[in-house]
Amino acid sequence: MGRSTRTPCATGRAPSAAIGAPAVQAFNGKPCPDHDATHPVMVTNTRFTAHAEAAAARYGIALVDGVALRAWATFGKPFELA
Repeated sequence: MGRSTRTPCATGRAPSAAIGAPAVQAFNGKPCPDHDATHPVMVTNTRFTAHAEAAAARYGIALVDGVALRAWATFGKPFELA
């Protein structure tokens, strides 16, 4: 069986804005099984706070920040998802 991801994108923020733990916690509260998602991934064009990274690790959510997103868009570098 293939993998299914559920990916919210936190975009449209100022480049200096960081995504915090509350956004990760809110995403974790969404029912991934309702979307047949087995691999939750959260993407932003900015960065995640240390608290957001810790929350994501607890919940098994992979994070893709602006640096990784730009590397993928510019050079085709694959995301390193846990």
